Amino acid sequence: MSKKIEKIVLAYSGGLDTSIIIPWLKENYDNPYIIAVAGNVGQMDELEGLEEKAYKTGADKFYALDLSDEICRQLCDFGRAMVKQNEVMNLTGITEDAPVAKLHLLDSLTVMTCADLKGKTLIDVGCGAGFPGVPLKIGCP
Repeated sequence: MSKKIEKIVLAYSGGLDTSIIIPWLKENYDNPYIIAVAGNVGQMDELEGLEEKAYKTGADKFYALDLSDEICRQLCDFGRAMVKQNEVMNLTGITEDAPVAKLHLLDSLTVMTCADLKGKTLIDVGCGAGFPGVPLKIGCP
């Protein structure tokens, strides 16, 4: 019998990987509540139909996080600084711009859909390259 997990928050791109994982998670973890999260940084063409696709693949809730230009700038600056530092310290194996944005920055921000973090103090123990702590601080100052 599979382990019972009640809720899963998934950074959702609508690609093959995130679309097939939703039914797999439902089947293997006793039908958890799945929240699919995408980041809206102005790429409206990529977001078109994404909510419908998330629901069709089995998501129970969909969020498109609206990220202001300033938040996007700060996240990009942080991502670039992390990749630069990675040249001298092995912080992450993911160093290309798009995967850093999706797999590090957006994944970190998915926590914002589950909890109201405004005005709260958080601790991120052992975050290494700064994920999810630094993006959360940027996204929810």
